[in-house]
Amino acid sequence: MKKEKGKFCRDLIVSLVKFYQHFMNKYFKKERSEFGKGLVVCLIKFYQHFSPEYLKDINICKEAFSPYYGNVKASSRGITLWANGATDHLYEIGAPKGKEWEEVRQKVKELQDSGLEMGHGITCYTKGTIYTLEDIIKLRELTEEILMSVSNKLGLEFNLDKWQKLNEKMLIKIDRKLGLRPDWGEW
Repeated sequence: MKKEKGKFCRDLIVSLVKFYQHFMNKYFKKERSEFGKGLVVCLIKFYQHFSPEYLKDINICKEAFSPYYGNVKASSRGITLWANGATDHLYEIGAPKGKEWEEVRQKVKELQDSGLEMGHGITCYTKGTIYTLEDIIKLRELTEEILMSVSNKLGLEFNLDKWQKLNEKMLIKIDRKLGLRPDWGEW
């Protein structure tokens, strides 16, 4: 009889602990975004895709697809594939509120719209849109402009090389200073 009561109590406690953990995870756990959230966090993660390490994939695709599509279209497909991975970081990009941030918000919207269209839109497949390295350069320059604006508004020294080397806690701290709720994301 005692063994049955002991087993019952143990099973009850295990069930209560599991329920408590499930409840806490469901209602109180802060889940990380998949690709980052915030402004500076998302911009820096996106900007990392402009490194030669990532851009070389465009040429690999061009070489692989050229026999089937020709050089121009193959290069465009490579750019679309590059943008597909790079622009994931633009899904949850945000910008501070307030009139003084209006220009930044407009540039962020432009970056997000053009980047996601390039990487996740279907116009290159349905309407024959051709992307070139000039399109990538425009995205990079717009990203740099936004980072420069943020730096100037916060009175920070802007050095892109240094900003890219900041650890995730520092980038999150900058976004929090902007009144955002950032996270680093899983990727």
